[in-house]
Amino acid sequence: MAAPTFTYDAWQGSGGLKGKSKVRKVKLGDAYEQRSQMGLVPKTDEYSFRRPDDSRTNIDAMIAFLDALGPEVRPFYWTRPFGTSELWIQEGDYAVTDEKASSATFSVKFVRFHGAEE
Repeated sequence: MAAPTFTYDAWQGSGGLKGKSKVRKVKLGDAYEQRSQMGLVPKTDEYSFRRPDDSRTNIDAMIAFLDALGPEVRPFYWTRPFGTSELWIQEGDYAVTDEKASSATFSVKFVRFHGAEE
């Protein structure tokens, strides 16, 4: 079964993409240092997704989409700003901050998924 597509855009300036490298460092005598990559995927990309002042209808749809996948379990396709469609997975919990009676801010962290699509 193909992974579903998350069709919502992040707000420009929402925190954006953050790359995290996994490197093992060993310091030896005389200022000598040895470095090596850790794991099969030595770099992880995270994206702080945020949509401020969005309608309750959109926020409910985003929550339903992520809950249906099982948070942190199944990957989905998503296109980040200035990016291409790639597999991502939800990392941690989402948050909804009430602003007005008819709108709120939705935020969640996505991590690029390195694995089989299912």
